[in-house]
Amino acid sequence: MSSSQPREFEALIQQQLTLAQLAESAPSSVVIVDSLGRIVMANTNALKMFGYTHEELQGQAVEVLMPERFRSNHVPYRQEFARHPSVRPMGTGRALWASRKDGTEFPVDIQLSPFQGEGALTVTVIWDLTARKLAEDRLRESEEKYRRIVETMAEGVVVLDPDDRIVFINSQMAAMVGVEPQEILGRTPLDFLDKAEAARAQEDLDKARQGLRGRCEFRVPKKAGGEFWAAVSYSPIRNAAGQIDATLGVITDITRSRALEEQLLQAQKMESIGRLAGGIAHDFNNLLTVINGYSDLVVDKVGAYDPIGEKVALIRNAGGHAASLTQQLLAFSRKQMLQPRILDLNQVIADVEKMLARVVPENIEIRLALSPEPARILADPGQMSQIVMNLCVNARDAMPDGGYISIKTEHVHLDRQASAEYTDMAPGGYIKLAVSDNGVGMDAATQSKIFEPFFTARSSGKGTGLGLATVYGIIKQTGGFIQVHSEVGIGTEFVILLPAAKEAAPETEPQEIDRGALRGDETILLVEDQDAVRNLTREILESYGYTVLDAANGAEALLRTQRHAGPIHLLLSDAMMPGLAAKELVAQLRSLRPEVKCMLISGYVGDLDAYRSLVDADIGFLQKPFHPDVLAAKVREILGSSRVSGTILVVDDEAAIRRLLRLHLESAGYNVLEAANGRTALDQLKDREVDLVISDLHMPEMEGIELLRLLHQQKPAMRIIAMSGAHDTGPLEATKYLGACAVLEKPFQKGHLLEVVRDALTGQAVRAKS
Repeated sequence: MSSSQPREFEALIQQQLTLAQLAESAPSSVVIVDSLGRIVMANTNALKMFGYTHEELQGQAVEVLMPERFRSNHVPYRQEFARHPSVRPMGTGRALWASRKDGTEFPVDIQLSPFQGEGALTVTVIWDLTARKLAEDRLRESEEKYRRIVETMAEGVVVLDPDDRIVFINSQMAAMVGVEPQEILGRTPLDFLDKAEAARAQEDLDKARQGLRGRCEFRVPKKAGGEFWAAVSYSPIRNAAGQIDATLGVITDITRSRALEEQLLQAQKMESIGRLAGGIAHDFNNLLTVINGYSDLVVDKVGAYDPIGEKVALIRNAGGHAASLTQQLLAFSRKQMLQPRILDLNQVIADVEKMLARVVPENIEIRLALSPEPARILADPGQMSQIVMNLCVNARDAMPDGGYISIKTEHVHLDRQASAEYTDMAPGGYIKLAVSDNGVGMDAATQSKIFEPFFTARSSGKGTGLGLATVYGIIKQTGGFIQVHSEVGIGTEFVILLPAAKEAAPETEPQEIDRGALRGDETILLVEDQDAVRNLTREILESYGYTVLDAANGAEALLRTQRHAGPIHLLLSDAMMPGLAAKELVAQLRSLRPEVKCMLISGYVGDLDAYRSLVDADIGFLQKPFHPDVLAAKVREILGSSRVSGTILVVDDEAAIRRLLRLHLESAGYNVLEAANGRTALDQLKDREVDLVISDLHMPEMEGIELLRLLHQQKPAMRIIAMSGAHDTGPLEATKYLGACAVLEKPFQKGHLLEVVRDALTGQAVRAKS
């Protein structure tokens, strides 16, 4: 060995010691590889990381530390590094995986460095990235989780950078505006708002940059047209240093809630106006009841062609128009007592079409498209006609140069999702009524006010502004829904939904009023606080043959009931009175007279639900003002068709008494014959059919007792009332053995007479007292 060889050997030993010291001092795992890719040395950290001993690794190819699937690809890389050594990270641009002795794979980061000394060596520094990879995976999963949460939110989410530019938008927000997310990224929210809205939005963005939270509402336009109301909750986002580097905005579509809020405000406004209008209607209807009622009585008495009658008829016509106006006031305030029944809306429209020819000019075409099946609803027929007529008249006014009016009906079914589009409409079957035209149309501002009372788009002096308000009130009171669609220059469509009725509409034929059939002889307790209305009503009822007990209030009515010995067949009471309310009056009266029937009359019902429950039970209702025949017909309807009619023979030697009896009996609808004595009475009975004989007991030529005896022999089924003014009631008592079914003592009152006659004809043989 030359002297130089020991020095080289010592240098090599020193080099290896130096490498070993450097490797052991490194905090990472270090593996030293020679130019052939063999492991020369591995520090303790590396041995622990891979699970080998120093002897097991020394001389092994470095690829032993890699998963088998990567080894073939690593050899060319190692060879290239040997040719061009430099400090470089091995994993640039790709993930690296190492393999332990037991085959466990784990992610690593590797740094390669050439070592210039005796022989070409490569120092490989290896970091175990398992913990970092796990943290990254968890972070990635967390980000994905919260991204999914944000993407599935019903609200829109936007994140803005410090320059207020959009750096994130979820799919819901993009759908709200109607764009793809990439169309919004990089823009600011102000780009989507008009000037006024943008100015308010800028103030809120400034507050967010100052670290404040807040909420604001905007109208946001959609790309395809239209807009929606957005409620924006904004808050600052701070980084780890506590600095604000972004703004979070959560956007909720509140279009529906805004619409509900507007409807609530509208309802409150309508309620306030309705209360005022209802109060006016109440007083006005009382006045019209008197004006129209007495006008009817005068016209009926003198005739419509009499000079005075013609003038009174004009007053009556004006009163009729005024009554229609009050009905509109009550309809839009929804304080009108309806008289609903099952009806076919198609038939209502067909009837209205006949009347439209009078109000719609020839240059407007009426197009009907009615459902093939009956469109059955539960509604007031008069009000349904009023709705169709009002909508058609409005359509006519919107087409001064002509056009068409389309009226359609169809059956629709709203499921849960569809019913949500209509406020307060439950799922189920409905009849849809659509009235449309191709007229001038309306702008959005007009559409927002058309259902308000006294608002009209017509020129000054034309229309009251109550038409559509009336329609709205009727529809709501009937449990339906109405909305309008209109465009300027294109036309207008009103869509109405009414609950469909399952029952069939009853078939009814129009009947002419038989005024004789409206007469009666029952006793009616009339309660009305307005003197003029009470006097008129009493006069009307008495003219139809009824006996009337009147009272100005409930307390007075109960007092009269207690003092009246005879029956009371009907309570006819105003629904709105000071003191004892009608509902309490009905209850207390029925505790005294369980058999009494009841009917309310009113020009306005304040607590509508309470009175509707009464009417729906067994109490009738009549709206003021009313025609005398209508009042009589309603009274007759409530009392029933049990009114007795027939021919009565009155036998009395006093002509004045015969005349009085005739007047009383004919006013109640009876046919009356007269006889001055018993012999004349027998002669009349030979040729005439008579249902009842009323005979005085003391007469010349043939006494009443003898007449009763002969009638009992010849006509045993004949009904007879014995009558006498003598103080000795013995003969009257004896007449029951001669076939008299009742007796009547003179003097008597009309109501008492009619009661005795009624009982005799219906087989109720009672002895009546005067």
